[in-house]
Amino acid sequence: MRISRMLVIAGVVSMVALAGCTPAPSEPLPIPTSATTSTPSATPTPEYTPGVDPDADVAAAISTYEAYVEANNDVELSDSETWDSVLALLADPYLSDSISSYEELAAAGYKFEGDAQIVSAVATKVQSTIVNLHVCTDFAETMTLDSNGVLIGSAEDYAVKSMNVILQSNDGVQFGWAIVHIGWSDLTCS
Repeated sequence: MRISRMLVIAGVVSMVALAGCTPAPSEPLPIPTSATTSTPSATPTPEYTPGVDPDADVAAAISTYEAYVEANNDVELSDSETWDSVLALLADPYLSDSISSYEELAAAGYKFEGDAQIVSAVATKVQSTIVNLHVCTDFAETMTLDSNGVLIGSAEDYAVKSMNVILQSNDGVQFGWAIVHIGWSDLTCS
């Protein structure tokens, strides 16, 4: 079986998309601000609550996927501490599957090189605590090398890929949304 960086990022192709497996956050998340003020007359910062404003949900979900790609670009398979930024954005079962994938690739001596870039990300479905995104991610500048430095797969495997990303609201994650599934999409990338 050919293993490539896009499979690690895209996850297990046959994984069933999950929805509604974790409860909604018990407390709303505050909207991050660049500076705080102690002036009593200052207008309080409104709190962000997933499931209330679909536009805010989509923006937060896209921010989560952007952070995921950025963090994945910094992964060194031989250093499991570099996995933490990626894993912090995931929820089970995708979290467990990603840990297993990283462990297997690290044990085999594989190495990632280059950075993936997001071409587009749009919501295809927004339902209270679930956001589905269609993302197009460019892997052309990335490579997965085996322990001998040989490219895994072919150059054609590293191109723009169309994927479905399912996120679920989760108050324990940076943007309030955790990735629970990534899989291939039949939608086209323009």
